[in-house]
Amino acid sequence: MHDKILVLEDDADFAALLSEVLSMAGYNVCWARSTPEAMGCIKDGCVAAAVLDWRVLGDSAEDVADRFSLISSDAAQRAG
Repeated sequence: MHDKILVLEDDADFAALLSEVLSMAGYNVCWARSTPEAMGCIKDGCVAAAVLDWRVLGDSAEDVADRFSLISSDAAQRAG
């Protein structure tokens, strides 16, 4: 199994399709329907990539992108 990918998408049909395709490619998918759920998926720092719906329920997908970027930067610094 490959790394975990966060899918932030409030359209259940599209999220299910995207999650299925990513799973078939060997990725572990964390599906979030809102920005608070997405923050929960990334809080442990084990998310390798994210697919974000910019118009989603919650505070802001931009907040999720910023948080994801910070976590990714911290992980890269620890590894390097």
